[in-house]
Amino acid sequence: MFNATNRMSVAMQAVIVIGAVFVLAMAVQRAVAHLSSDDCVIRNTYDEAGNLLTSQTLCR
Repeated sequence: MFNATNRMSVAMQAVIVIGAVFVLAMAVQRAVAHLSSDDCVIRNTYDEAGNLLTSQTLCR
């Protein structure tokens, strides 16, 4: 009985460690995506003659 309980404890610890590593990897991926400038959009507005009025850079 003790051996089975010990195995269950080791399995639970492994599941917890794998979950923690997964959460940490997701956080790092989100931080790196936030630092990159690929998620930016440039919005320009023009008047009727085609002259540039405003230019905005929007980033997530």
